[in-house]
Amino acid sequence: MSVSQKDVLRAAKLAKIKIATKDTDMFMSRIAKVFEWIEQLQEINVEGVPPLANPMEDMKGFKTPMRQDIVIEGECADAILSNAPKAEHHMFAVPKVIE
Repeated sequence: MSVSQKDVLRAAKLAKIKIATKDTDMFMSRIAKVFEWIEQLQEINVEGVPPLANPMEDMKGFKTPMRQDIVIEGECADAILSNAPKAEHHMFAVPKVIE
């Protein structure tokens, strides 16, 4: 799979990182190398090879223990909001973030 400069810049934008245009060639070659490794792994025949480990195998028949749903420390919103830098209308107030 080939990687273009447009792909690198789009990935950087999605990751919210800045990449200088002079560095895109270096990132293109590194990403292409990763894709080469993935292609090599996909060529390996794993038909009939059992997995090395399966954490769920030892959990057969195991059920998560349930506990009573009891409110232990309710009505503590005022104490929690007292730690907030800013609170409005009995809620945390945060800056508006829209891109």
